[in-house]
Amino acid sequence: MTIDGCGIYSPKKPAGHVIIPAGFIQTFREPTTGQITRAKEVYRDLEILEKDLGYLIQRAIRLGLNKLDIYMSNLDVFQSPDQLLDFARVCKGLKRQYPEFLLNLRGLATVDSFLRARDTKKESIEELTEAGFHTVGFGIDGMTPQVWKAIKKGHMPSLKTWFACMV
Repeated sequence: MTIDGCGIYSPKKPAGHVIIPAGFIQTFREPTTGQITRAKEVYRDLEILEKDLGYLIQRAIRLGLNKLDIYMSNLDVFQSPDQLLDFARVCKGLKRQYPEFLLNLRGLATVDSFLRARDTKKESIEELTEAGFHTVGFGIDGMTPQVWKAIKKGHMPSLKTWFACMV
């Protein structure tokens, strides 16, 4: 279901749950030729994002909703901390504009990118939290380099890195 063609709503979630793509890497196979195509990650223009998100907030308010639960659909929220910081600032601006409205943000990440963002651009995590980010899901695709190689997960960190997050 969509609201006026903006936003993608999950049919399994109550109204107010929206998926806003921030960026993506898409791989698909052409059915007739079998050719595999990959599209690089693309980030939305922040002015357009602010207008779109502002519209969704206004529309939600008119529908009697007081919050949006937003899943940030890129595969790794923290892989681009500079863009994430810009996004967080847009969300914080909208929160100031609509102080009674809640933005609940969540997404996925790898432990490596989270730790890298924490070490190199800590304010991106802090600003995102202030903007309404409350949940990050860390994927675990096995615990050994042999498993990672077998399932073609070359980006996986060492075990030492995984456990550094717990400290």
